[in-house]
Amino acid sequence: MYLRSLPDQQTGGRVEQKYSYRHVQTKAIALAAGSETVIAFELHGPIGAFNDPRLELTGPAIATDLVHVVEASVIVAEDAQVILAGKAHRFTPTIEQRELDGQRWIWITAHTVSAQQCGIPAGRRCVAIYLLKLRGSMAGSGTFKAFCAPDPRTIHTIPLRPQFIVHVQE
Repeated sequence: MYLRSLPDQQTGGRVEQKYSYRHVQTKAIALAAGSETVIAFELHGPIGAFNDPRLELTGPAIATDLVHVVEASVIVAEDAQVILAGKAHRFTPTIEQRELDGQRWIWITAHTVSAQQCGIPAGRRCVAIYLLKLRGSMAGSGTFKAFCAPDPRTIHTIPLRPQFIVHVQE
């Protein structure tokens, strides 16, 4: 298991990415134009560190519209057992495209994620899983990477793994 982390300034806890394939830096995604696949990112940290968390995607595959995020959801729970029991909180985040410093980004923001909304006591750790449905839009190849801003009001982001290499065929 590989953890990428960032200390949370308010709670003193850490937000970490759980990633099982530590030595895998890139992951290939092969799609036909118009077909879809799902990718996921799993984050752990104190519930107070997640305040309208945002996942950010950027890279040539995003800039050229090679792939689109057509659907997203965020699952938040105290632990995996709550998720397996079907009692996790599910959120539908907003998906928006941004242009910053000449670079195109896709922001996936879960605007209502908070300790109060999830019913998780302040200070308790939780798991937040982002599920993204990607659709190949046209033939080509490109890469993209992801970042997480657990609380976009701060300037801190966590670079996530892996970097994705996308191949879309007609």
